[in-house]
Amino acid sequence: MLARTNSLLEIVEAELLANAIPYRLSGGRSVWDGIVGSALVGLLKSLHSDSWTGMANALSMCGIKSELLNLDHTHKNCDQMLEKILSYMENDADARAFKMIQSVRRGCVDWRKQMADGNASLAIYAASKWLEYYIKPERVELLKKLTSIIAKLNGTLGQRLNALSRFENNNHAAVGVLLSTLHGSKGLEFDCVWVIGAEDNNLPHPDSTEDEERRLFYVGMTRARDRLDVSSSLADGAESRFVRESGINS
Repeated sequence: MLARTNSLLEIVEAELLANAIPYRLSGGRSVWDGIVGSALVGLLKSLHSDSWTGMANALSMCGIKSELLNLDHTHKNCDQMLEKILSYMENDADARAFKMIQSVRRGCVDWRKQMADGNASLAIYAASKWLEYYIKPERVELLKKLTSIIAKLNGTLGQRLNALSRFENNNHAAVGVLLSTLHGSKGLEFDCVWVIGAEDNNLPHPDSTEDEERRLFYVGMTRARDRLDVSSSLADGAESRFVRESGINS
């Protein structure tokens, strides 16, 4: 399965994980290492261990400035850092950031209580709901999928976080769906290829020239030995002009 960007592959990887379908990555990063996955896991790790690094990553994705996240945190745990940031921001005009720090500090207290009461899944969903409120709307769908995967695991929060490392170690299986970007597929061949995300706002991608994007689409098409499928979604835009130019629908 080939896509123009890693962000499209992350959605696919989350679906494969949720349905226990074997897969492997050809280069690129795991969904847990992406922007949304690392922020969610970081928030949960901080909830579990009271460490600052994961919380800082989650807050950064939500738009908190690095100068606040990088205040001297020597020997300070997560709760102490949140308190320090709030004290630093007392006269700050950024009301949204102040509210965000306040809410996550209160949330940590509630979520840890839920964990102590044996309700790890409830704490996971609650922490994710807080994150959902502050992230970009286009990232919410992936966040919900990843949250559901973690919440459906068994054990304590710590045991579930440990299980995620097994997911990452298993993505090099010899069988299963191979996920790759179009760039990463150069030089490779497969019996069956599915190119996803063939919409005009994605292929061609606005960050590149049309000629380069056309060549990249050709690379994806020619990876297939026996069968090629190319798909697009009306919800994400009109079908790519490259599909029409190729004549594969005719």
